[in-house]
Amino acid sequence: MSLLNFTLDELLVDQAFIRWVMNPQEREGGQWLEWSLLHPENAKTLAEAIILIQTLCTDKDQPAQQELDDLWKRIEDTNEEWDKKAS
Repeated sequence: MSLLNFTLDELLVDQAFIRWVMNPQEREGGQWLEWSLLHPENAKTLAEAIILIQTLCTDKDQPAQQELDDLWKRIEDTNEEWDKKAS
């Protein structure tokens, strides 16, 4: 792997890198860690790229578990009210 001159911009668009950041158990990850260990000057670039990918790839539209729980509770409460009115 010849990544000696990989820039931050190149890491941010590299699909293999993005896959590894989003799923660190991928076997491809070793190459990125090795790259930063063999070339310590790249460790900062690697860290910045990881943070940016994690930030950019977070699905902010996905509801939090508490929001889902609250919504389900409202649905149940509404169903109970309808059941009482129907009785």
